[in-house]
Amino acid sequence: MQDPPTVLHGLTPRELRRLRSRRLSKARGQRWRHRLRRLKRASLASSAILVAVAVQAILTDGLGAAEVICTFFAMIAAFMVFAIYPRTRTLAVNKAGAMDLSGLLGQTQVWLDSQHRLLPPPAQEMVDLLQVRIEEFAPQLCRLEANDPVANHVQRLLGEDLPALVGSYTSIPDALTRQQHAGSTPIEQLQAGLASVTRELERIGTAAAAGQLDALAIRSRYLDARGKAIGLADRREN
Repeated sequence: MQDPPTVLHGLTPRELRRLRSRRLSKARGQRWRHRLRRLKRASLASSAILVAVAVQAILTDGLGAAEVICTFFAMIAAFMVFAIYPRTRTLAVNKAGAMDLSGLLGQTQVWLDSQHRLLPPPAQEMVDLLQVRIEEFAPQLCRLEANDPVANHVQRLLGEDLPALVGSYTSIPDALTRQQHAGSTPIEQLQAGLASVTRELERIGTAAAAGQLDALAIRSRYLDARGKAIGLADRREN
């Protein structure tokens, strides 16, 4: 008889894998769109050089061999520069504090994808869950003001604490990851740390969503009261 699948916060490993596959597919699409934009800019830059040189040739009665060669290499150089840059950036731990919250959430997703294969399977499931929660609560978290203490807390949680936790584990030799230390193995400590980060993000996201629900309820009551007042005023006029 097979054991029932482990359920993490209401999501089974199969569901987490499905969500991760969908997220990676979306990320691949974004990377391809970014590459196509770079190729478009590279083509436009090379074309601009060609047009400028063609105009010069018309005005000066032709070009010399040296000018043709220089034009050719200039077009190649322009195409390569615009096709390569700007590169897609990954999360830099020491620069996360200077990043806006929306950018940090996106970069954290990219960074977690890059770290996924370096982690043991149980921790991979925790990372999948964390990424689901980041995607789920992103709309609420992105509405926080930059100087909001809650936003600063999220910055530290995802930009400092999370990379430090994963970095501490990946720096340990594989042979030591299953050995007991301070009452548990490094794998168990990593899982516990990822679970703590996920719970804290859930707490913050839920609180932010609750605040927006309260604001919506207040706004709805205000509009309802204003509508009734306008209706009453219309009846009095009639």
